[in-house]
Amino acid sequence: MKYLLLALSAIPGVAFAGTCADITLKKGAVLSYESESAPQHIKDLAYFKSSKKEQAKADAEFDLKVSKGELKGASSTFTTTVDDVIDTPDSRQFVLNTVKWGVSNVTRVVCANGVVSIAPAMDVQETTSTTPQGTVTTTTMNGYNKIPLVLKEGDPVPDYQNVSVSSPMAFEIPLTVVHTTVDANGDVWQSKTTSTTNFDVTSTTVAKYANREVIGFEDLALDGATVHAAEIHTEVFSKSSMKTSSADFLTDTLAKIQRKAIERKVYKAAGSADGFTAAVINEWFAPDLGLIAKMEVYDPDGRLLAKQRLAKVQNP
Repeated sequence: MKYLLLALSAIPGVAFAGTCADITLKKGAVLSYESESAPQHIKDLAYFKSSKKEQAKADAEFDLKVSKGELKGASSTFTTTVDDVIDTPDSRQFVLNTVKWGVSNVTRVVCANGVVSIAPAMDVQETTSTTPQGTVTTTTMNGYNKIPLVLKEGDPVPDYQNVSVSSPMAFEIPLTVVHTTVDANGDVWQSKTTSTTNFDVTSTTVAKYANREVIGFEDLALDGATVHAAEIHTEVFSKSSMKTSSADFLTDTLAKIQRKAIERKVYKAAGSADGFTAAVINEWFAPDLGLIAKMEVYDPDGRLLAKQRLAKVQNP
């Protein structure tokens, strides 16, 4: 095995691999990554019962400990293997297999017409999970992270989005109906009947990767080698929503009222009128590899949540 030698761009402020044929990854290459998450501020029941002033004080104390390095986040390493390289007259496709915590995830990197498209192995993925309401299937429609090989500072990068929809989860609830009647003497009589009714809940999650732009360039160290990368700034807007339905009119109406109340609380917590929460991802794209060589994720307040970097590339 030998370490991959990476050439730098000769033009300041521009990152490029030339053409798809110049991407240097080979079948059997092993990519070693390092990842780290920021320390998590655990907010328990006592925190939420405290006053706003006390919460602000607790937040400030936590941030101070993080800035002093007194709190550390979780760190891990993982590897990605180039399982296959498929060359056609019009494109090159790299099949990447990443193993994290014993779970294998396959990613496609397709280069065609000077643009690299990064996406999961399947455009549409289905996963199943077991809940008290039974087995739930979630279908995810994946967008393509498309990045041109030739980039300069200020260039826009195409937006994309991912959408996940769950299969209906069936809930069974008791329904009590109060019947009121007035007899001929003007007396009011009430009776109750209790029955069981069903309603379904379907959830949808949307993640929009927007306002993408090249904001700079950096030479990244790769275990003795160097790779030239373009830093791409992306704003991520995420939103989860749910829909309810029932054959029983009263149950359906009450469920919709409750859903609207929950949505209002979610929108208020998100700080937006449409319920989308915002985050920022900065990605360092290395055209010589056709890959994201470094990534940082920030919350809406600019605090670092997680980071990941490519530490070593070994070609066969």
